Amino acid sequence: MKIEFIDTNLHEIDEINVQAMVVSAFMEERPFYGMAGLIDWRMCATFSRMSLENFVTSDLGEAVMVPAYNRLNANAVIMLGLGSEKTFGLNDVRALGIRIGALIHGLHLSDLLIDLPGSPLSQIDAEKRMRLLMETLKAEGVLGQQNIRLFIAEKARLHGKLRAVTRRYNPRNIGNKYG
Repeated sequence: MKIEFIDTNLHEIDEINVQAMVVSAFMEERPFYGMAGLIDWRMCATFSRMSLENFVTSDLGEAVMVPAYNRLNANAVIMLGLGSEKTFGLNDVRALGIRIGALIHGLHLSDLLIDLPGSPLSQIDAEKRMRLLMETLKAEGVLGQQNIRLFIAEKARLHGKLRAVTRRYNPRNIGNKYG
């Protein structure tokens, strides 16, 4: 797996072309923040309207996929539920890593963009969340697949720390172009 980091802004998001973009949100998070908010805005509030109709609840592990409608350089956008911000913990990060691995396998994704689950609202340190995500993707057999390109959207100031965590699990496949 080739891993690259991008900043959470539409300029950098528009620079990449992927099969799917995976964004995540907490149940209490309305309006959506971070990458979920940017993507929702670009998608003309598709997920916001779905949440008003209780079609998107952001329960832990919920996944709702919609076409990108040529508004993004992706075929589809998937909203993952993070559950409650108040109870979000390390086991939830693992569960989301399993869910992301299942999406990669089930949808046969080779190029995808994700936000680091829990950002920007989680009280759990980004490095811990990154470490758990890497451990889980490794356990799910995704990390060792050479045909997958994973972009992770996170604040640029954290890229160095996150890249260091990623090197421990995936030392030869860290991209430097985006971060």
